[in-house]
Amino acid sequence: ILCPNEEDEMSHVKNSPGLLLHAAIKDNNLEECLRLLQKHGKKASVVKNSSGTTPLMEAANGGCGKENNSQLVEALLAAGANESAAERSKKGRTAADIAEARGANALAKRLRALEKEATKKEHFARCKICQAKLRRRSKLEFVRDTVLRGEETNPLLLELFQGDENSSATIKSLSRLRKELSESMALISELKRLRRCGMNVAKEGCSTAEMDKENDDSRTPVSWERWHVIDLCSGSSVTASLMLHLLPGIAITAVDMVDPDKLPHIQAAGFGRRSFTYLKSDIYDETLVTKLRQRTQEIITQNNNENVTTVIFGMHCCGLLSLRAIEIFQQTNADSAFLMPCCLPPKSGTSERIEKAIYETTDQAEQYQRWAIFLRQTLSSSGKERCVVETNLNQVRHVMSPRNALITGVVNSRRKQDDNVQ
Repeated sequence: ILCPNEEDEMSHVKNSPGLLLHAAIKDNNLEECLRLLQKHGKKASVVKNSSGTTPLMEAANGGCGKENNSQLVEALLAAGANESAAERSKKGRTAADIAEARGANALAKRLRALEKEATKKEHFARCKICQAKLRRRSKLEFVRDTVLRGEETNPLLLELFQGDENSSATIKSLSRLRKELSESMALISELKRLRRCGMNVAKEGCSTAEMDKENDDSRTPVSWERWHVIDLCSGSSVTASLMLHLLPGIAITAVDMVDPDKLPHIQAAGFGRRSFTYLKSDIYDETLVTKLRQRTQEIITQNNNENVTTVIFGMHCCGLLSLRAIEIFQQTNADSAFLMPCCLPPKSGTSERIEKAIYETTDQAEQYQRWAIFLRQTLSSSGKERCVVETNLNQVRHVMSPRNALITGVVNSRRKQDDNVQ
């Protein structure tokens, strides 16, 4: 599912020849472009900037103006830029694609031929779907190797690779991936625990990872066909990909503003719309709740009108987006909500109630704890007249981030009925 794409070499040195060339093209300074290319040659002509574009892509887009564009193109090619003709920008476009899009057909044809020649000389493979460069092995495989060698001690990562018997290599510069995996697995582990416990919320201070390790029998496959997770602010859908792998039969609706082309290759991995649907949407969009209700009804119909348990995931809902996630939980009549907030809401521009709840202290760690408590209280009071939302707040210590609060809310309509009877 997760394409093991290679990260391109990009220059981050402020005054490197490559970035100076990018700046000169942006300023339409042909004289400076020619000087840099003559002095530095390929060292400057093939370097990508922070947007993932090469000087050749910028020339293909009309860099240095109509009068000087052809001269810039020739100078770049003479300096070895033809070797970068098959490179792709962060939007997945080559120089030929860019020239073609702006109607420079003669240039596009020439660049396309150079692209084919450059592709033949590449010493790496490309993804057949998105054409991204592929690593020989993915970062995920490196993490798995440390698990299989007994070097990994984080229970959340151990849970991810339970039963995996493949192996090899080392784990360097993977701290960010391990952090993201631990965050995703914290939510998935809690979801599994809640199902085992009949949707009863955990006791205070109890680690979800430790309970999962004690109670979960990973050898017994469990069907998740009547479960629906709405993953808000899903980013690149790493959490969704892990759920599809670990929870057979689950239905996922991911919501974010990421271009669909940047998502994992979920359909190519054999998961159709029944398993995964992506909605490119701002979570403040007024039509989103209607779309989510329709998606839930679609899943209910697919399951012969049997009850479906719907869970809201709100991991990395920055600032006030966590409050919006609670609103969506309420408006979609979901059964449960999991929140793992990262960023605090801005001090200015928020309500007096929020400012007072969080910013009476200057200690950032305490501010985060106050924000987590505020969200739990808000989630607890989000139940409508017919239900009670039972909540829990845990610090999942195995999440590899100091911002590791997991707020869980579960609708308990039966308890509300019992309270009414009394």
